[in-house]
Amino acid sequence: MKLFYSFFLFFIASISTVQAERITIPSGTGLPEPVGDKPIIFLLTQFVTWLLTIFLILAVLAFVITGLMYLFSMGDARSQNLENAKQYFKYAIIAVVTVGSSYVIIFSIDWLLRGVL
Repeated sequence: MKLFYSFFLFFIASISTVQAERITIPSGTGLPEPVGDKPIIFLLTQFVTWLLTIFLILAVLAFVITGLMYLFSMGDARSQNLENAKQYFKYAIIAVVTVGSSYVIIFSIDWLLRGVL
């Protein structure tokens, strides 16, 4: 049975490769035109930039919300709201650092592979 699935997947992959050669990229759609001879790489780079920007905005928004939670807990050491605010604040800092470092890592690798640096 595994052999059948292997041949089936190979067959599907070979068909999709043959059909992918006949695909033409439409123009005049109002979308930004790809740069250079590698439009897929351009689109993936734009998508990753957009996705990281959205995540960074959400992480900073979480940072602001947890700051407000800390402020509204009024510094009461016995309050559960203060402990929750501290915990969420830690998670928000981790999110900002993670998204920011992923942005730096992805585009550093991209620049190194392109030979820009």
